[in-house]
Amino acid sequence: MKYHQPYGVSDPNAPYVNGNPSTGTMGSIPPAQSVEYPQREIVNFISDNALAPPDDADLHQLSKGIQSGLVNFGVDTGVVNQMSVVLTPALTTYYRGLRIYILAAVDNTGATLLSASGLPFKPVVRRDGSDLKANDITAGSIQLYVYDGVNFQLFGAGMSGGAGLLTQNLDIFVNWNIGNDANDGTANDAAHAIKTPQRAINLAYIYPPSQYTINIHIADSPNYPGFYTPYWSGPNIKVTGNVANPQNVIVTGQNTHAVQVSGVNTLTCEGFTVATTVNAAGPGGGFVASNGATLFTNNTRSNYVTGAVFEAYQANINIGVHAFNGNCGEMYWAFLNGLIQWTDATTQTIAVPITVGQSAYASSGGAIQVPPSRFTIVNPGFVTGQKYYAQMNGTIGTSGGGINFFPGTVAGSVTTGGQYL
Repeated sequence: MKYHQPYGVSDPNAPYVNGNPSTGTMGSIPPAQSVEYPQREIVNFISDNALAPPDDADLHQLSKGIQSGLVNFGVDTGVVNQMSVVLTPALTTYYRGLRIYILAAVDNTGATLLSASGLPFKPVVRRDGSDLKANDITAGSIQLYVYDGVNFQLFGAGMSGGAGLLTQNLDIFVNWNIGNDANDGTANDAAHAIKTPQRAINLAYIYPPSQYTINIHIADSPNYPGFYTPYWSGPNIKVTGNVANPQNVIVTGQNTHAVQVSGVNTLTCEGFTVATTVNAAGPGGGFVASNGATLFTNNTRSNYVTGAVFEAYQANINIGVHAFNGNCGEMYWAFLNGLIQWTDATTQTIAVPITVGQSAYASSGGAIQVPPSRFTIVNPGFVTGQKYYAQMNGTIGTSGGGINFFPGTVAGSVTTGGQYL
């Protein structure tokens, strides 16, 4: 509807004026359109929102129409990954800022298109511009789609809440040889695989905490740089390399830790080898858990590590099968109430002769606790260095394994409240 100026006035923006007999001023003459068209505009809006027929007995129907939101609502009648809605009134073009609430018909399985009122299909994307992932749209959900001039952005996709909520386990694929960190990680091929584990972690942390797990699959390569989780709470993450041949996947901390999980987060690692560069700072650890985190490992290996292969700092580590293949500062290190423990009846293999500062080190309330069934250390004679060291109320418990349970050529020692049990 356009503005209709007073009757007989050529200026399309001329204002209406009141008549004044005392000054001889003529009042504006309203054209018929200025009365009819606003009424019809309002009546159409009331009708488009499927309210009761316009009625003089209810002078709040315009407000009710705004409350209903039906002119911006559509029911999906499309198929998987191709949504289609009809709006009332029908759209004649897409415009930037268009908002549509849609009741979804089916779950999506990946990249998705949307057509409104029969107009051309447009991509639906996440907040970072990437294609949707499986189950970003779930059947029966009502979600907001906003047109940005090129795509429909699914509001909340990749954010805490809304479409960012995991509804099942999710897989992300990493492949150094063919991957690209600009990809979405949805498949192990050149068009989708990510290049680095850190990019996969960053994508995983788009999602909020959940009972579901994000599985990061890492293809064989000796070239992966180290990775770490943010401090804020995220989903459960499992990083899997080559479980049968963990030596085929090597993650190296470049002047820092190889793997670190921090904050109130849970990380599971299996099927790969950790290492650090010789000048790793910190000193750089292999598998590191800090500040309230929980780390599980199994079927892992370690090459040279500047600091501790397993390092618990105010956090918990549960260790499964592992093979030591290089020198390290410590095999196991617990500090400031950190806890290191093992899966029952697991195996720790010293694959080659190695030198350590200590096999087991606990300090400042940190605890290293061997399970009652203990675990098997294969080739303990391959270890040169101190068996253990406990200080400042650090505790090393062997469940009756004795002073020679941890391997080494130098006797263990305790000081300043440290305990070896």
